[in-house]
Amino acid sequence: SGPLQVRNVLIVSDEEGVDGNLVAAIVNATNDPHTLNIEWGEGSSKSSEEIRVPALSTVSLGTAETDPLPLEGIDTKPGANLPMYFQSGDGEGILFDVPVLDGALPYYGDLLP
Repeated sequence: SGPLQVRNVLIVSDEEGVDGNLVAAIVNATNDPHTLNIEWGEGSSKSSEEIRVPALSTVSLGTAETDPLPLEGIDTKPGANLPMYFQSGDGEGILFDVPVLDGALPYYGDLLP
């Protein structure tokens, strides 16, 4: 929803699931810069982050060149999903269940918080 596309989104967390790292690719195929608003949690534990994405570009989180986005207090153990709200531009936004994975596979091990 909105001008930005969120692709390949997942969270990597340790077995306790207290904190996690968001891994994703955020694509802006428009000629204008946009901001992706992300929210998770409920009530007093609700948190949010913003990611600015330049025009005609992709921001990748959790690659060899860029760090994942740290998420504190997700309180979601690996194997479960964390409901997250993604919104950009004038779009309504969308609630999406993001999978939480552990670091058991070698390529996720470096992404642990």
